[in-house]
Amino acid sequence: MVDQSLPYRGSSIQRWITGHQMFFVEIQAIILSIDAYERAPTDANLRVITDLIRGSASSMQLAGNFTSAAYEPVRESMAHLDKDFSGLFSADHRIMIGKLAKLKRSMQSVSSTYCDLKDAIEIAYKAHAHVCKRFVGDHGSLANESSVAWRTILSKYLPRTLSKIGFRFEPPVGV
Repeated sequence: MVDQSLPYRGSSIQRWITGHQMFFVEIQAIILSIDAYERAPTDANLRVITDLIRGSASSMQLAGNFTSAAYEPVRESMAHLDKDFSGLFSADHRIMIGKLAKLKRSMQSVSSTYCDLKDAIEIAYKAHAHVCKRFVGDHGSLANESSVAWRTILSKYLPRTLSKIGFRFEPPVGV
């Protein structure tokens, strides 16, 4: 995780936007890497996908590297765009998740590299959940005020994505 003893001192909105712009470039790279893997299903090509997904966790950490108090203008700016604002609106994200499912169908067996992919996905989702928990605590997202945002990521979205690549994820008790 990012060292919070040295928080980012610039605009929280600019940090949030920049971190998410990086994340969406990574999503594009992941999509292209999955396409490359489908053409040549090698451990090296799978490792590229894994590394990019693991790197996306860093973008989430970067995007949220400012004080909790500085988050309010960020949340207000998202709500101004749409009262139910969600990253799930992203067509690119939806395409990436769909392409991840194709990896399962192209695998002959579960290799250690494929298990590393599972770990990278867990790391990315946990980084996102950490940012949510840090900024909204046990409250909901703009898109779903009635649930606990970080718990929804770990109990709904993470297991759903892992199931697409052929793994089960049992959230820890209390999540």
